[in-house]
Amino acid sequence: MKKQKKPFYFFCAGIGMLCCSIIAVLVLCGCDQMPEIRFRLMPVANGFAHPVTMAVPNDGTGRIFIVDQIGKISVIDATGNLLAQPFLDVTAKMVSLNSVYDERGLLGMAFHPAFRNNKRFFVFYNVPRQPEDPEEFDSRVRLSEFLVSNGDPNRADESSETVLLEVKKPQSNHNGGQLAFGPDGYLYIGVGDGGGANDVGIGHTEDIGNGQDLTTVLGKILRYDVSTPGVLAIPDSNPFAGGFIAQPAVYAYGFRNPWSFSFDTDDGRLFCADAGQNLHEEIDIVVSGGNYGWNIKEGRSCFDPQKPNRPPDTCSCFGRNGEPLIDPIIEYSHKNWVLSLPARQWLAVLCTEETLCLIFEDPIYLVTGRHVSSFPKAKYWLPKR
Repeated sequence: MKKQKKPFYFFCAGIGMLCCSIIAVLVLCGCDQMPEIRFRLMPVANGFAHPVTMAVPNDGTGRIFIVDQIGKISVIDATGNLLAQPFLDVTAKMVSLNSVYDERGLLGMAFHPAFRNNKRFFVFYNVPRQPEDPEEFDSRVRLSEFLVSNGDPNRADESSETVLLEVKKPQSNHNGGQLAFGPDGYLYIGVGDGGGANDVGIGHTEDIGNGQDLTTVLGKILRYDVSTPGVLAIPDSNPFAGGFIAQPAVYAYGFRNPWSFSFDTDDGRLFCADAGQNLHEEIDIVVSGGNYGWNIKEGRSCFDPQKPNRPPDTCSCFGRNGEPLIDPIIEYSHKNWVLSLPARQWLAVLCTEETLCLIFEDPIYLVTGRHVSSFPKAKYWLPKR
């Protein structure tokens, strides 16, 4: 993938929670008048191709780790300097990326809660399909565990990689990739529905799609216990633990591409951005065992895979096992050109192509332009600080 010079920015505004609360109320009530918000942007580092996420270890160093889709993780130290050498480079292990457009790559990173002592961290990236995979399939998504180098805390020990999970992907898009540890200490993983469109076709469960099929991990948020190095264990409290039909790692399902999520640091709620098909983007509050509707619904609207631009007037409000479908807490129409992003307190300024779009505050992103999807081509990305 050709490397472009795109600055990585921090949000440096003096916006109080009072102003944020006003915006949230306006979004909830559908008010047209938005308050004036003033902010400024401060360039911190540049030279990335497509920084997709960031991670901050709880080791007291003040470092920020930037995940670049092309396969590299870089370090910004406590003084704001971007270190010349990457922390990790998995480029040689990844699939070859299309220089024009690609949703695959290095997509997620998370530090173990006890990173200060155990030096363990986890990454999510696409690798080539294996000879035993169907020829029509595109690649695999891989979850791996690494250790930090003993001799340099700013370099990973690349020889320490332990592959914990690989999932076969029929198409190149809808990979998910978010990794995050919840307040329960478990590792949560977002995995897309397999790709393509409408959750149909090669590699998608006939009639119901992967999102509704509990026998596959595609279209799900997974939860694992990684307390033992190199081992993925199933928490006893997982909703389908010990089941004979469902994948026991499934925490919630009915997603199209749960590409980003975060936990509210006050009450532990899980906010997830699930990228929509043609009409809507959505943000969900995810609960254990919840079914979020795809591909029976897109957002709050009924969905017909054969006519994705024409929502049916009626559809079932229940999954195939009689469980209720959970609607998003907020839905964005593509008419407003807004991209779904999670937030600690979901706060949004709706926008058109002429205005600036903000969704904040944990993580913080700035989105400009008319691009709406799970693979933003935003000019600037604003991480939490």
